[in-house]
Amino acid sequence: MAKRLILLVGLILGVMPLMAQDSAQPSINDIKRQGEVYLYAEATAATWDEALENALLMLGVEVDAWLENQTAVPAEGYKDEMHRHIAHLQASRGELVRAFVYVPKAVILPPTPIQMLAERPKEQPVETKPVYQPTAFEQQMMEVTDAGGIGAFIKRLEAEGKIVRYGKYKDMPAEIDCYLFVYNREMKIPAYLHKQGNEYTNITNGEKDHVTHYTGCGAWWFQLR
Repeated sequence: MAKRLILLVGLILGVMPLMAQDSAQPSINDIKRQGEVYLYAEATAATWDEALENALLMLGVEVDAWLENQTAVPAEGYKDEMHRHIAHLQASRGELVRAFVYVPKAVILPPTPIQMLAERPKEQPVETKPVYQPTAFEQQMMEVTDAGGIGAFIKRLEAEGKIVRYGKYKDMPAEIDCYLFVYNREMKIPAYLHKQGNEYTNITNGEKDHVTHYTGCGAWWFQLR
């Protein structure tokens, strides 16, 4: 196993990510849905090199675990072939870099002709994801683009009688349903969130999110009537 991990780490020197930032997320989700086709792993770190190194190490563990459960034995030299087919995607998670690596199982352990016939992939229906449309209020909220405008926005809502209560994230009641402004050290707002129960939704795209994804950031919350 150690030899496999060392060979995987050796790939880092020549790696460049296939995609940048969150444009890679749809591709990552698609690969994860094809668990019968790919082995994959991911890691998050402060730099791309560190995230990639950790992801490759974890992929080596995934490959070893998968091979232990297979009855067939991989052909000699399969490691070199596998290395040529490992692909990488880059995304972001707050201020951190996320590395996602994957490799087709068929590269590591090619199927026999009978297996190929039995495992012939079915045509996947095209999924049409509905476009998230923020509410009129949420659109107003997103017009506040820096932390300096948060106080004025909340005070205006309070004067209009639209707010029940508000405060800083550290003082937010756990059970409350509310909206949040997430702001960074540069006083910019990287996220606008809607909390319902224990789930947080990013109102800019409708994706699940959380305040803890934004390292080094603070947040203000407010509850509407």
